[in-house]
Amino acid sequence: MSSGGTGRSGRVAAAAVVLVATGALAGCGAPGSPVSSGSSTAASSAPVPAGSSAAADAVTLRALGIANGPDGFPVPEGLIVSEQVDNPNNVTLVIDSFQGESTYQFLRRRLPAAGYTIGDDANQSLVFSGKGWQGAFTVSQEVAALTLRRP
Repeated sequence: MSSGGTGRSGRVAAAAVVLVATGALAGCGAPGSPVSSGSSTAASSAPVPAGSSAAADAVTLRALGIANGPDGFPVPEGLIVSEQVDNPNNVTLVIDSFQGESTYQFLRRRLPAAGYTIGDDANQSLVFSGKGWQGAFTVSQEVAALTLRRP
């Protein structure tokens, strides 16, 4: 990605391409730092309630300052979010590609225990569902993104 004036819009466009590609995967059935919400202030990693799907190596979306999305949805502790969408029926987190592989491995391990079924898992991309939500995660050379959608 160039360092010109495209910064944020380039990252968002790249994330959109990543998410569209993940959606295509679902359709075809193909095989750190402080937690940050992308703003200049870091969110605290609040204590995890008993029975939550987050554990010592995880925080929930709420700890990232995300108001919507499934309760107790686990993400890696220390995840740095560069862009986000936080709507009642759609939550998207865009992270840099350097966090992509570890986040992918984290989600592969943690989602089934948290009550989600992984439907597709290939090429550092996951498609999953559970608790009334559908989700996808994928990694490109430039960015990685997690999206959760209430159908």
